[in-house]
Amino acid sequence: MHSLLGWLFGLSIALCLQCAHAQGGFPQFTQAEQEWIKAHPIVQFSIHEKYRPYWDGGIYPKLLSKLKDCSGLEFSPKWRSSDEAGIHQIRNGEVSLVIDPNQKLESALLGRLTEPIFWGQDVMIATQSNSTSSLNPTVEKTIFFDRGYDFTGPMNQARLINSPELIAQELLTGEAHFAVMPLRLAMHLSEQLNLQKIQIRPLGHKPFAYRWLIADQDRILHSIVQKSLHEADPIFMGELLAIPSLAPNRSGYLANWLWFGMAGSFALIAFLIGHHIWQRKRQFRTESDLLNIAQEAKDASDAKSAFLATVSHEIRTPMNAVIGAQELLLKNSSLNPHQRELLQSAHMSAASLLGMLNQVLDMAKIEAGKFTVEHEPVDLKQILSEINQTFFGYAKNKGLHLASFIDPNIADVLLLDPLRIRQILHNLLSNAIKFTEQGLVFFEVRILANDHAGQLLEFRVIDQGIGMAKEDIERVQMPFEQIRSHLSTSSESGSSTGLGLSITNHLIGLMQSQLIIESAPNLGTSIHFVVAFSRTCHPIENDQRSLNSSGHPLFKNSRALIVEDHPASRQILYLQLQSLGVHVDQCANAREALEYLHKDVYDMILTDHSMPGMHGTDLARMIRSMGYHDIVIIGITADIYAQTSQDKLMQSGMNGVLIKPIRLECLQSELLKHLHPRPTKAAIKPSDASLQMNDLILEEVYKVQLETLEMLKERVDRSLLMSLIHKIKGGALLSKDQLLYDQCVHLEKSDGELTILQQSLQESLTASNHRLDKQINAQR
Repeated sequence: MHSLLGWLFGLSIALCLQCAHAQGGFPQFTQAEQEWIKAHPIVQFSIHEKYRPYWDGGIYPKLLSKLKDCSGLEFSPKWRSSDEAGIHQIRNGEVSLVIDPNQKLESALLGRLTEPIFWGQDVMIATQSNSTSSLNPTVEKTIFFDRGYDFTGPMNQARLINSPELIAQELLTGEAHFAVMPLRLAMHLSEQLNLQKIQIRPLGHKPFAYRWLIADQDRILHSIVQKSLHEADPIFMGELLAIPSLAPNRSGYLANWLWFGMAGSFALIAFLIGHHIWQRKRQFRTESDLLNIAQEAKDASDAKSAFLATVSHEIRTPMNAVIGAQELLLKNSSLNPHQRELLQSAHMSAASLLGMLNQVLDMAKIEAGKFTVEHEPVDLKQILSEINQTFFGYAKNKGLHLASFIDPNIADVLLLDPLRIRQILHNLLSNAIKFTEQGLVFFEVRILANDHAGQLLEFRVIDQGIGMAKEDIERVQMPFEQIRSHLSTSSESGSSTGLGLSITNHLIGLMQSQLIIESAPNLGTSIHFVVAFSRTCHPIENDQRSLNSSGHPLFKNSRALIVEDHPASRQILYLQLQSLGVHVDQCANAREALEYLHKDVYDMILTDHSMPGMHGTDLARMIRSMGYHDIVIIGITADIYAQTSQDKLMQSGMNGVLIKPIRLECLQSELLKHLHPRPTKAAIKPSDASLQMNDLILEEVYKVQLETLEMLKERVDRSLLMSLIHKIKGGALLSKDQLLYDQCVHLEKSDGELTILQQSLQESLTASNHRLDKQINAQR
């Protein structure tokens, strides 16, 4: 019998050891977890003073030692005397986790509870004189060891004591008849004080969990702890964390059955552990496969982005020649009506093809996360007037009436992205006219809120077209999706990619708003969105003169050098500049451009960015290094990501960037912007009203920043911190504090620790307030 039991026991131990060996004994930490462990070799944790007398002989030193073996982390206790001390420790970053937090700590702190580390069982202890009585928790003579009970009802009046010695003393003196505490603590107390007259009895059948609360700023520690616990030696953990038994050994005849039960239990444990380890290894393999899949998806996305950039360059370059040539020919007054009609048809088709290409490339930029909104001072009323005038003629040609209302109180200068606003409204208005056969289209822009900081505007487009069903509204906002009932109408009005509304929806989302669509079949569609725009004291940089004049005085004595490797694009740009009255030379590469510079004097250089040999950015740097600081250098590119990488191009020494295909009006506008510098701000004496408004803005921004600093004196969560950063960034634009604005942009993109981000924002605000204070006092 005993040999059989020994064999079973040995088999179970062998299986456990084999499983432990297969497991490896070390967790597979992620790169981020490994970096955190390296940066935090010692983990401080908070534990209550009431456990100090039993610390050395308790569970935690052995458990933390095992965690150290698995993770390499050293755990060091910081004792707390009260819940308030624990809250202070974790809020000040003194500790990373709290051992055995109670309900008060859990509700007061931002953090994450671990899975149960181990389980405990409450017991009742009593003197022998009271051990035959039944425990009634409402009896006044019952005391409880304060392990963090969540009492309700009549138990709210229960007496809680932190000291086990004091509990034993009250039991022995008769001040208390019963005491309730965890089983491990009761047995340790009985052994330590040699209390022969104390009886320990079970209390209920429901165990309670021992958990840890990990601080929010150290939340990655949660996964490190869980992985380490899963990888620890199961036999050691089982022996360490098992709940002790209270059952006495009353007789010897049960010994054999107990041996059988133990052997069977070990065998079952070995089987379960082996199965668990197999599942964990399979999970790790799955995680590894998922990481590989994610990396492959990223590589594929990067490859797609590179491919689209190449395709964009290859398509836009010939399109530049096609559209440029058509524009120049349309300005030729010698064309007969039939020739002009054919040319206009070809020009509209080329523009439609370019529009579809732009939509596909915009969607690629959205997927690559490079679709952005760039704010600048803009006269929104002028843009809205131009859009209204354009689509009024479009609607009239189709036999429709475009009724519009643009609020006359819209500010003269607002911060917004003119390109994206045009893109949104062009799409909404063109769709409204395209899918309306008769009746009218209504276009409205009105002010919902107005103060010194900015304006809240509502844009609305309503048509009497074919409409759409409720279930189609969500689908039509998805990429490449079109409604079947719209296809026939779309084919008659021109080709469509099914991307316009999806891109529009994304753009409005970037502006912190939402596209609202209401529609019904054959009853038309109403689309509106609301956007907040900030006021600004910055002037509008765009030249206000008419751009239709081909003989501007600035161009008559100007000399330009074109550097372009594509012959057709070079020729079209040459003809465009000539039509403006500019004297032009042209060459095919950077080496030839440098030779031209040695022979002649130029006012401007227009260079392609991507050329064989030396790129346009390298050429710009070399020209600046040679001392040519007054020459205007305009970069020309067909790269779809040029808008997002414009800062990089400008840092090379360029004054501006044009994206192919280049319209004659855009070329003229860009050149006039740089050839005709605006008067310096010193030459313009601001009015008293302007100075007064500027003072009000600065004082309001200063007030908001002071309020934010007060809020940051307390610890805030990540969501609130990001909201505060976004608000401060908007104020920095109003106060023209570029340094604070750049710091806010950096903090928004950072994924650093919460406490470091909060401290950085506090330091930036303090420095900004110092600058603002000086500025406000100087103006007084």
